[in-house]
Formats: sequence, structure tokens, C-alpha cells
Amino acid sequence: MDNLHYNFIVDQPLSNYEPSPRVYTAASASSEQLYVYGSRVDNFDENERQLKTVIQIYECSTESSKELPTSGTPPTGIYGCATSYSGHVLYLFGGYGTSFHASLHQLDTRSMTWKQLSPQHDSGPMRKSECQMIYCNDSLIVIGGYGITSGELQSGSQFTVDKDCQDGRGWTNEIHKYHIPQGKSQIVLQLICHDLFYTLLLKYSVY
Repeated sequence: MDNLHYNFIVDQPLSNYEPSPRVYTAASASSEQLYVYGSRVDNFDENERQLKTVIQIYECSTESSKELPTSGTPPTGIYGCATSYSGHVLYLFGGYGTSFHASLHQLDTRSMTWKQLSPQHDSGPMRKSECQMIYCNDSLIVIGGYGITSGELQSGSQFTVDKDCQDGRGWTNEIHKYHIPQGKSQIVLQLICHDLFYTLLLKYSVY
């Protein structure tokens, strides 16, 4: 630990691509690449459609970036999304565009094709951004976030209203799990009690 230090990376863009300044970006990594989706950028309204249809890839071995087009059904959220990567699939939940969203999408990084995943249950996470998502044991666990609740809260969870806003948005500590059986197209949404979640924190050290 005494020798720990930071190195400033001078990005060497591929194909004359240079990443633009951005905030609220969603990013997840494989062993060789960092996948970056969406953000809040300058002239957001003009660039919203383009942000939905491209993904930035940072190559760890060459310390360079490139931007690739995607196809399929892209996420509805543009920034403040939660992402997680497993196998060759990038999963993305929620986010904000012109409103908050609670949809779950996956990107096949081999074909660069987006697909919207449909849970079997209507009840699910509130529409939100700025949450976190981890992948473990063939499941995605969505934690917390900031957004708008549309009805009853998850049992045992809390919602704190943002007093600076007038539309009822606020913070939540709700926790949901999407079970994704390998080789199947359907996913199952489950609620997680908070005691179980803290057990997961200890087991996987995601704190």
C-alpha cells in the first residue's frame, strides 16, 4: 500500500474520436474494456438521440477510446443510469432523460444490439436515477436511487422527499433483484428484505 500512486492517462483516441466532457455517466468494465453509456453533456436536448444510439469503449491495453453505433431497442434513460457487466452482456437500469425511468435493458457487446428485458411482475423499482446495480449469482441487484414513487413503497424501505423540488421526487433505499437464468429470455423480479441485503454486502464486499 505504501507504493500506491495514480497515473494520469493521456487518452489516445481511435479513429480521431475524442470523448466529450460529461457528467452522470454510466460505466462498467470487462477484463479488457470499459463500456461507457450516456451522460449529461452540453446541448443535451440536441444530442439526446445520439447519446441513446452510441457507446464509448475504452481499451485498457492501448489506453485509447472509440465510439461505436448500437442497434435494437436502446434504454430510455440517458444519464444517471446504473450498469453492470457479465459475460458479454452490459446491463443498464433506469436513468433520466426528460423524465425518470425504471426500465432494464441489456447490450450484447458482440453484436452491439440493445434489448429491453421485461420482468414477469408489474410491481418493481420506482422510476429513478443515481442508483447502483451489481451482478452476482445470475442476478442483478438494484440498490437505492433518486426519483419518483408511483405508489406503495417496498415493504421495509424508506423514501425521503426532496424538499427543494415540487414534484414529489426524492431518495429511496429500496432493493430489488432481477434473476436472469442463463440461456433463457425471461427474467424474474424479486423484492429483497434489507436483512438479506446486508448479508450480501458482507459476502461480496460491495460497500
